[in-house]
Amino acid sequence: MNRIKIDYGIDLGTTNSAIAKIMHGNVKILKSDFYQKDTIPSCVGFVKVKDKCSILVGDEAYNQLDRDRRLTFYKSDYHSEIFIEFKRTMGTDKTYPSLYMNRNYTSEELSAEVLKKLKSFEKDEVIKSIIITVPAKFKMNQKEATVRAAKLAGFEYCELIQEPVAASLAFGLDSEIKNGYWIVFDFGGGTFDVALMKVEEGIMNVIDTDGDAFLGGKNIDYAIIDEILIPYFKNNYNLNSVWSNQLKLEDFRNEWKGMVEYKKIELSIKDTVYLLTELGEDFGMDDDNNPLELDITLTKEEFERVVRPIFQKAIDITNNLLSRNKLTGNSLETVILVGGPTRTPLLRQMIMDQITPNIDTHKDPMTVVAEGAALYASTVDIPESIIANNRDNKAINLQIKFESSSVELNEFVSVKINENCLNNIQLDNNLFLEISRGTGWSTGKIPFNPKGEVVEVKLEPNKANIFEINIYNSRGDRLAISPNEFTILQGFKQGQNGATLPYYIGIEVHDDILNRDEFIPIKGLEKNATTPITGIENGCRTPKVLRPGISTDIINIPIYQGDYYNVGTKAFYNHYIANIRITGDDVPALIPENSPINLTFKIKRDEQMSVSAYFPNIDYTIEKAVEICSTTLPESNMILEYIDQAIQQAEYILGDSHPEEKIKITKELNDLKIKLKQGGSDYDRQSQVMEGLKQQQIAIDRWEKELELPKMEKYLEDVYDKLEELIDKLDSEKENMNDQLNSKLNQFTLAVKDIRDRKTKLSKDKNNNQYNYMRSIKILSDEIEQLYFLILDFFAGIQMKTALLYQLSENFNTINWTDPQKANYLINKGLRMSDNNPDETELLIILQELIKLMPYETQSKLLKQN
Repeated sequence: MNRIKIDYGIDLGTTNSAIAKIMHGNVKILKSDFYQKDTIPSCVGFVKVKDKCSILVGDEAYNQLDRDRRLTFYKSDYHSEIFIEFKRTMGTDKTYPSLYMNRNYTSEELSAEVLKKLKSFEKDEVIKSIIITVPAKFKMNQKEATVRAAKLAGFEYCELIQEPVAASLAFGLDSEIKNGYWIVFDFGGGTFDVALMKVEEGIMNVIDTDGDAFLGGKNIDYAIIDEILIPYFKNNYNLNSVWSNQLKLEDFRNEWKGMVEYKKIELSIKDTVYLLTELGEDFGMDDDNNPLELDITLTKEEFERVVRPIFQKAIDITNNLLSRNKLTGNSLETVILVGGPTRTPLLRQMIMDQITPNIDTHKDPMTVVAEGAALYASTVDIPESIIANNRDNKAINLQIKFESSSVELNEFVSVKINENCLNNIQLDNNLFLEISRGTGWSTGKIPFNPKGEVVEVKLEPNKANIFEINIYNSRGDRLAISPNEFTILQGFKQGQNGATLPYYIGIEVHDDILNRDEFIPIKGLEKNATTPITGIENGCRTPKVLRPGISTDIINIPIYQGDYYNVGTKAFYNHYIANIRITGDDVPALIPENSPINLTFKIKRDEQMSVSAYFPNIDYTIEKAVEICSTTLPESNMILEYIDQAIQQAEYILGDSHPEEKIKITKELNDLKIKLKQGGSDYDRQSQVMEGLKQQQIAIDRWEKELELPKMEKYLEDVYDKLEELIDKLDSEKENMNDQLNSKLNQFTLAVKDIRDRKTKLSKDKNNNQYNYMRSIKILSDEIEQLYFLILDFFAGIQMKTALLYQLSENFNTINWTDPQKANYLINKGLRMSDNNPDETELLIILQELIKLMPYETQSKLLKQN
């Protein structure tokens, strides 16, 4: 069958994955080969039988996982090659070693094996284009890795859709609710996503998204292990060798994960379950050679005590999402539940109690995302290049244009013959066209002009309508045509054309006023904007000269993603995407330092990004593709150091001014240390802790800025008062001055009046933009200082320069001199001169030389425009 729409969708999940397609107007889940299940575990294993190595994917791999987990713990020489949950390390440099295959695998390579397995469930055709779902909070490097996985799996074209959006499409098609606000609450095995939708007469738009990339069913499993199983073993066995070794602790925790997963699911329907090791099972020995046995009665109450805080995080994220959009649970028409953990009675009750009782459970939370992906796929065109490579040369090729989704009951379809692809097929002078929908509706045979006809078709409500096309010659013979059918979804429609940005996209610039490297969003690339989209940033200038043909002249433009409240925070606390590098090799003429540079960012529908840099000075534009970078994590001990530094920073910045906030941030940071120590060698745990650390660092950074403002305001007042005192003192002595000095004093007095007026105006603008207000204070304070020293230097030049030399001498050890010996020599030379009727010009030369020896970090990042 020659398709014009993609029609296939895959939910590539952390724990389970599924594939669906549109078939005869309905969504069909393609079941696994042997087990005939709707989903397969996202699990890949490598095994060796005799001399042959093979790859196991899905249930075949997962069935060996519990055995391997056990052997990994109690046999020090055993090496397991069964891998799961690699979705949570997509877009990172994490690798999974296989001795059997004699190589390391990346997360996307393992994901590609899952995609290949899913693709194999389709027996009737080769799937060349695919829609794959990703979490709403996936970052660009994670999305890029997902597309790479699709390419590795043999798909020629891949487009992504956010999981909550896919779920809402599946829900909305057959729902009677066609208006109002919806929440998609997607609590999966590895990630939590929440999306706020607004639906008007069946047209859905994404208003806002949020989530946590490290919150899901996996957290529940490990919470039970850490808070119930491990205390049991600590009380009953001697396992100091495990508690003191991060790698052994990780293996020990993983050993029990399979059992905990099964029992967790049982508790959805039972009040009590038993965590037991059966007779003959070998779970290893403790340090005293006693066999490890488990005998725990786990009640629903105890289970709920452990998991309630995990579910509460998801509830809080959802309520924060509603709050920032000025909505409450009472504003919602429905909450759509997605993901296996949403079957848990406790979570459903918490949603009803804390968000809204209007929850919907009519869709299978395990397959609703795959269904929605297939529905979306039925609306997306296969690229023309792929269609061209698969054309039936013996058939008449048609060009069909139509709205692939609609809330109307009638739509218009344009049909014409592609004359460039007739391949010597002779057309009858009298052709007839018929478009039919099953047996329920048909246009009948109507005269057909090969150059194009527009036909009105009738749609059945709330379903995918498949229309068959037939073309007949004057003798009534049916002609071979391609394609011969198309699909229109009726009853529900996505309002946006492309993907919704889950983060602000911005650049790192050096603010030379506040002396910080900061994250500033690109205008147009704000969170919740929809691709394709263009963003513009014209407020920057070059930090250094670019000489044509000189490759060592470099300007870096680091690109970051940041969430709400991250604007103006230190750039490295945000998520690094890529670096655009412009060198002298890229420019045809000299770009002086401090030249304006205008940036244009283009993000396509599939979220591929490019950047152009325009230099007005030479009227020249440079085009650059953006290559998304994989992230790298520091080691656990380094992360612990970062956390300790953040605790010290919170203590220093908040001090006694905000004790409650200091306690809150310090507690969050100490909790991260505990979490890291529980599973510090686990890459996923490290990623989770680093994400939490960045959030707390951003909170500290915002407080630092907020608390810095009163200090800056006081400093402005102090230096201004000092300036006023100086000008008043000079004014009182003007009778003793000559005409030249009086004239200069009048000039300085006018300059002080101008500063006074600007200071008065500045205080009125305080509430408009705090960030710009802080920069304005710094600029004005610097100008006042400069004017103060200029006046002082004019009326007491030698004394001023001498005082400065003494100041440098007193603070010598606090300055990171580039050549301390030379600096020390110059200061001592200047001080000796000042004792013997010095020449002012000679002192000035010494001070200029000292300035050159002061630290200057060569900036290659863009500067913020003053």
